[in-house]
Amino acid sequence: MYTCKRLGYPRVALGFSPRFFSSQRSKGKTIVVDNPYTGAVHCEVPLSPLSESLKLLTSCSNAQKQYWNETQKSLESRQAMVKKYIKGLKELEKEFATEITESMGKPLRQSLGEVNTMLQRAEAVLEMSTSALADEVLVPMPNINRTIRKEPVGTVFVIAPWNYPLLCSINSIIPALLAGNSILFKMSSRTPRIADLFAKAAQKSDFPKNLITPIHCDHEVTTA
Repeated sequence: MYTCKRLGYPRVALGFSPRFFSSQRSKGKTIVVDNPYTGAVHCEVPLSPLSESLKLLTSCSNAQKQYWNETQKSLESRQAMVKKYIKGLKELEKEFATEITESMGKPLRQSLGEVNTMLQRAEAVLEMSTSALADEVLVPMPNINRTIRKEPVGTVFVIAPWNYPLLCSINSIIPALLAGNSILFKMSSRTPRIADLFAKAAQKSDFPKNLITPIHCDHEVTTA
C-alpha cells in the first residue's frame, strides 16, 4: 500500500537496500514484510476480511461506550488511565524499537529515539488536556446557565504511515483517548505489527478490553 520504489533514494544516505521499497507485498490473504537489511521475511500478518473487520469495529465501539459511561463525569479518571497507558508504552520501549528497525530499516538508535520522543509527546498532550477539554462556561442569560462541553465522537479510525510509525500514531491516539473515544488502529502494511504493540500496552492499563483495537486489512476493506 505504501510503496515508493520510483523515488530513487540513494542507498548510502538512507543506509538500507533499495529493495526496501518493493519487497513489502501482499501474498494471498496475508501481508508479507521483509527485513530491509537482510531481505529475509520479517513477519507475515493475516488480513481481516470485511466481515471480520466489522466485528472488530463493533467490539471497539462497545468498548468506547463502556469507557465513556465509566469516565464521562471525570476527565481526571481518563487522564489517570492514559497516564498508566503511557507507562505501558514505555515498558515496551525495546519491542517498539526492534520492530521499527526490522520492519522498515530505521537504525536502532534512531528507533529508540523515536520511542523517547513519542513518550514525551504523549506526556505533553496529557498535560494540555486539562485546559483543552475543560468545560467552557458562557456568559449566563436570565434563568439560563450555558456551558460548552466536549464529548467524544465514538470510535476513531487511525491510519498511520510507516516512516514515523510511533510519532504519527501517538498524535491521534492520546488526544482521542483523553476525549473519551476508542481507537480502531490500522498501521501501514510496511509496519503492521506496531499496531499490535500499541494494543499490547493497553492491556497494562485500566482501559476496557478492545478500547484500542488493531486491524490488518487491505485497501478495499479500509475504504468500505
